[in-house]
Amino acid sequence: MELKRTARAQVPGGRFLAGPSGALLALLAMGVIFYLSTYWSTTDQLPSSVPVHHDDYSNYGSGGNAWAWVWIRPFSTLLIQALAQMGPEWLIWSMRLLAVVFVFLNWKLLCEVVRPAHNWLVLILFTVACFASPVIVEYARYTGMSTHLLSGCFGVAAAWAVLREISEPRRGYLPLSLALLVLSVLAKEDFVVLYGVSAVYAVIRSPAGRARIIAWTALALVICAVLIAGAKFMAASSFLGMSGSSSPYFIDATPWGIARTMWRYLLGAGHPAMHTHGILISLMFICTAAAALWIAVRHKRLPTTAFLVVAMLSVMLPYSVLPNHVNAYYELIWLPLLLASVYAALYELTLPAASSGAGRRVSAGTLIFLLLIVLLSTVDYAKRRSIAAWYDEVGSSNRHALQLLQDQKEAINQAGKVCILGANAFSPWYMHGGSYLRHVMGVHATWYVLIDPASSLQAGMQSGALSSAGHTVVVDSRDKMPVPCLTINLEQVK
Repeated sequence: MELKRTARAQVPGGRFLAGPSGALLALLAMGVIFYLSTYWSTTDQLPSSVPVHHDDYSNYGSGGNAWAWVWIRPFSTLLIQALAQMGPEWLIWSMRLLAVVFVFLNWKLLCEVVRPAHNWLVLILFTVACFASPVIVEYARYTGMSTHLLSGCFGVAAAWAVLREISEPRRGYLPLSLALLVLSVLAKEDFVVLYGVSAVYAVIRSPAGRARIIAWTALALVICAVLIAGAKFMAASSFLGMSGSSSPYFIDATPWGIARTMWRYLLGAGHPAMHTHGILISLMFICTAAAALWIAVRHKRLPTTAFLVVAMLSVMLPYSVLPNHVNAYYELIWLPLLLASVYAALYELTLPAASSGAGRRVSAGTLIFLLLIVLLSTVDYAKRRSIAAWYDEVGSSNRHALQLLQDQKEAINQAGKVCILGANAFSPWYMHGGSYLRHVMGVHATWYVLIDPASSLQAGMQSGALSSAGHTVVVDSRDKMPVPCLTINLEQVK
């Protein structure tokens, strides 16, 4: 242990990025890399708040909803509503900021257990790798990421606070961790296991404060268990499991089922743009897990690498019990911890036998990390551009469609009844009740949307109509459209 402290103390650049000013500098650097990865390097279009998915319409439109307490994910629900009231740009830019803050907090967690050598360089490499993933462009465009990002920021911060208790005991970090974890659970329920894993690691590494850590973290976990149970059994949250093997939130908690779903995530969750990326990520995971085991056996101690690998798996776990709800974009939630474990493995494998060799040995680990990140970034670039191009195409189509409605706003509001032709799966009536049209655009009408009953759009349009309180009516022929009716053909939109 003494050798380890000595090696850390002599790490080059140890004071760089320290303190509030260093944290702000790190956040700024990460923000620049995020923008370069999601926009500058992938598209010639500037950031916008044009909705693409039905979740975007619902989130942007929630600003017009009446304020009311909800028992299911109240923190994220009310915060999204508050930001949406201020305007779509406030919501989408807050989400982009959350993506950067989330990666920054994972970086801080890494720094709490491993003091990175040349940390200015490792910070850049770590950030580039996190934001190189093909799905990162969705975190700049899709507001559906807001809930798990918000939960993730508070959840990782809570885990960091527990680990901080090891180096700075009795400074208030344990009660802080409790408050942060409660906020995380009130946003979404995904980071409780990470907190538990961090608490176990802190207990192992801090024998003197063991009783205090156990008491505070146990209290935090009990409170969160009560909150989750309340959402499940009192508010009947479908997010916490549904019956029926075909349900999107069907739970398979068997070891084999969890392992299989985790492996699907590591391989890219079946997304066509994530195939090669997934192979590299899964190889990194296998090698890092093997390195953690080798270090543990050889040195007869708990490696930091092992903690970070288990921490990564603990973040994946809540998603891995839902085999019917696998989405590639969740990767950002656990990718930073995987990259942290890769760096930790390189650090521990090159840890010198004597402090005099620290600079050379740690630099070798950093060089290997650099080569891995260059390889990952090179492989991911084209696929990241392809996803950005898809969003550009759909966003451009939606922009023109919404502009068409905006241009006819006065006529629509006067007519009261509007017949829509050519609506698609990205229109403001698909799986959405139309609050975006009313609350964001100020367009008020009863919408009669023509959809072929044999179309794959039928179910989604009917779902939107059911949630519209009568503002949307799905019709299967022109004969069922009212007369008179202002007709708008969206198929004419280029």
